[in-house]
This record gives sequence, C-alpha cells and structure tokens, in this order.
Amino acid sequence: MNGYAEDYFFLNRWILRCVGIWPLDNRNRTVERLYKAYSITMFLYFAIYEAADVVSLFYMYKNEDAFIKSLSMVATHLLGGLKGICFRHFSDKILDMIRTLESNDLKYEDCEDKNFFSRKTFKSMQV
Repeated sequence: MNGYAEDYFFLNRWILRCVGIWPLDNRNRTVERLYKAYSITMFLYFAIYEAADVVSLFYMYKNEDAFIKSLSMVATHLLGGLKGICFRHFSDKILDMIRTLESNDLKYEDCEDKNFFSRKTFKSMQV
C-alpha cells in the first residue's frame, strides 16, 4: 500500500483546531490548558457575536430587505455554531469514522473494471 496518502483529513482537522473546535492530541498539560482556554475564548467570541446579531434584528424590523438579509446571516451563523458544537461533542466518533475510511481494508491495488473492459475501450474512457 505504498502509493496511498496516509492522512486524508489532516487539513480538515488542522483548520478545526485553529478555530478551537477539534480537541488536541497533545498530552502536555500546559498546552492542553492553553488550548482549552483558547477554545473557550473562541466560543465566547462566537456567542457574543451571535447575540449582537440577534439584537440587531430588533433594530432592522422596519426595513424589510435589511431584516431578511440579517435574519439569513443570523441563521447561517447559528447553524454553523451548532455544527461546531457537534464537531466538538462527537469528535471521538468522527475520529473513528476517519480511521475506518483510512484503513487498509478500503485500499485496493487493482480496479476490477479495468480488467473487464478491453484495453482500447478502457483507454478511450479515461479522461
């Protein structure tokens, strides 16, 4: 299995760690505490930002276009925050799914369709 990437989801986990959603793999207590403080800070920032968005809705109800635009943004941010909370809460199950997807059982050397088609037909199918 030499030609396969070992970690397909590295970039995704790195981005989620940058925003404080994905838990660290580090066993250093100081780093864990600092990251936990960072995660809490990011969550509080999001909560304050979302609260300010909701409060701004009360001042925009007379202007229908601005209200709908702002309501759309509030809903988008709220659902994004809910998604982040779910990532944080279910990170162990998501990591199990990632390990399953990266397991050697799902990697194969030869495609059965390649053997089914003749060489000329198969080459014409490739883009």
